[in-house]
Amino acid sequence: MLHRHLLMASVYYLSSKPSFLEEREIIMSIISKKELLLWNNFEECLLQNIQFVDFTSSVILEFNYIWSAEGAIRDDIESVPKIVKVVCRLVHELHFIGGLTVSMCQSPAKIDWGLSEVSSISINEEQGLEYSKYTERGIPIVSLCCHWEGSRKLEIICSSIDIKPLKKNESK
Repeated sequence: MLHRHLLMASVYYLSSKPSFLEEREIIMSIISKKELLLWNNFEECLLQNIQFVDFTSSVILEFNYIWSAEGAIRDDIESVPKIVKVVCRLVHELHFIGGLTVSMCQSPAKIDWGLSEVSSISINEEQGLEYSKYTERGIPIVSLCCHWEGSRKLEIICSSIDIKPLKKNESK
């Protein structure tokens, strides 16, 4: 089982390039299932944005985190979003199944925030055969999967995952 791993990477500075290309060592971490549990596996949270960054080598998933510190659903989910970023770095594969129903396709104006409500997020820490094309070359791999009710699904196979809550004075 994969526990918290750190990968030290040396990268080269290129002027006006993303921060991960600066000449320095950066730490890329792979969160564990235990750490994901601290975030309630993002159960019922709203996936509000998917963003490609770092020349499309990384993906940021922005969730409106619905849980209060007491473990209850917050009353101010829409008026005061609590944005938490899940950052997937060095993305090797991204698979998305929209799972739209016939009625959604016929009446797209009726689609609301409920479509973005994930059932949970899971992390595959196993290094099975499906990852051998990466692991044989020494590339660290982890798979993050967002599950919805029905057939909707997002899977990201990447080298590192980190969770970053936005600070109160930070904007998206």
